[in-house]
Amino acid sequence: MTNIKRTISKAYQQLSNFDRVRIETLLNQGFSQARIARELNRSRSTISREITRGSVLQRIPGHKVALIYFADTAAYLHAQRRERCRPKTMLEKNPEFYAACAAAIKQRPRVHSVDSFVHTFKREHADEVVPSTPTVYRDIEAGRFELRTHDLPRKPSLRIKRSHSHTRTNKTKLGTSIDERPGKSTLFRTVC
Repeated sequence: MTNIKRTISKAYQQLSNFDRVRIETLLNQGFSQARIARELNRSRSTISREITRGSVLQRIPGHKVALIYFADTAAYLHAQRRERCRPKTMLEKNPEFYAACAAAIKQRPRVHSVDSFVHTFKREHADEVVPSTPTVYRDIEAGRFELRTHDLPRKPSLRIKRSHSHTRTNKTKLGTSIDERPGKSTLFRTVC
């Protein structure tokens, strides 16, 4: 079966290491980017971007420098980029909030609980992104900032949804069945 008659779509799938090795091999054989794209059943722009991102400056004979594509370098750079592409946490978005929260909770005599501090901070800093109370408690439990569980006055338990059996049978009850009715119901059955 040739690649032209392939029925499986490769849309929105990342290149594998095998694909990167094929790209490197075909480039070394002198294939064009369009031909490589046809061989791998990918878009031309995908191949072009991969070659651009995975190319490294190398010295070639004649004291010249050229961009050369290496599959292992491209895979390493891809893995590094994947590690960095994550959303910022609330601690990274608003570190001032967490510093002020830790100071307010550790203050003696204590004026705020976590919940009251979150609400007063939201009221005073309306233009900033402020985490919700459950997010702050999750960050405390995970140890993401200087507050610990024993620093809290009283930590409320989170309501965890438990799985429970479904009691309804999804049937509409229209009364008792003819079989279950006493007496006259036998007349209706014989007439009908």
